[in-house]
Amino acid sequence: MFEACSCDSDGDTCDVWIHKVRKGRKDWKCCECREVIPKGAVHHYLKSLYDGDWSEDRWCVRCDQMRKDAAPCAPIGCLFDELRECYGEDVA
Repeated sequence: MFEACSCDSDGDTCDVWIHKVRKGRKDWKCCECREVIPKGAVHHYLKSLYDGDWSEDRWCVRCDQMRKDAAPCAPIGCLFDELRECYGEDVA
């Protein structure tokens, strides 16, 4: 077993953070692994407001579990960058 990456948060948070687990009505692309999330698959959805800008992201359950297990503080969309920084360049 491995140890999760340490968290170094600078304290910046979103003004609005809406996280939902959804079942897709169409194909989506995971913002982490860039794989297709097929229509009908359960996935994570986030709508957030940060510094006056709205953003929406979706990620697959596999990437969500990797974040929980290995990099719980990784910003959305940066999971694999955080894993490479913590564990080395061999992370795929």
